Amino acid sequence: MLRIGMIGESEYDRAALKNLLSRYYNNLQFVPLLKKVRGTQLDQEKTIDILEDELYKKNLDIIIVQRDLDAPEGEQKNTQIRNAFFISIAAKASAKSFFVLHVQTLEALILADLDGFNKKYKTTVTFNSNPMFQEKPKRWLRDKCKTGKYEAKDSPALFEQLDIEKLKKQVKYFQTFITEFEEYLKNAA
Repeated sequence: MLRIGMIGESEYDRAALKNLLSRYYNNLQFVPLLKKVRGTQLDQEKTIDILEDELYKKNLDIIIVQRDLDAPEGEQKNTQIRNAFFISIAAKASAKSFFVLHVQTLEALILADLDGFNKKYKTTVTFNSNPMFQEKPKRWLRDKCKTGKYEAKDSPALFEQLDIEKLKKQVKYFQTFITEFEEYLKNAA
């Protein structure tokens, strides 16, 4: 069984992606990393030192690093900052590293498959555009709720219901990640 380290901007982001991937790749063990580090704390130098200790102790085969771009695709400043973060992690890791840079935020993936969202919030919203171009997808989801209010803590449960094929079809960066991830898994077997 391959051990997959999960890095994200919050416990909810890590759990959301873990929940989605676990449904499709059940022969993997997902291990959260940097549990107490959130958001921009990931960019601090001491975070890399903490991570280096965790990597040494956890014996991982793969590391998945996910970050929100918090900007439209192609925005240079945030892209460079996020890429520098990933490069610093990949340089420290002995495991194969994959980078998932969510254009805008993780919630853009929910826009690609709203079935679970509609069920939870008792609504019938649709999204017919490219999720990568929706500015502030978290706010978009909050504004569409009829009952309750979408919060980041809801994402792990919603991600358990997402259809990975719909995500790959509608979200280019996610399709690229899954293709590279599956290729690595195939060669690792």
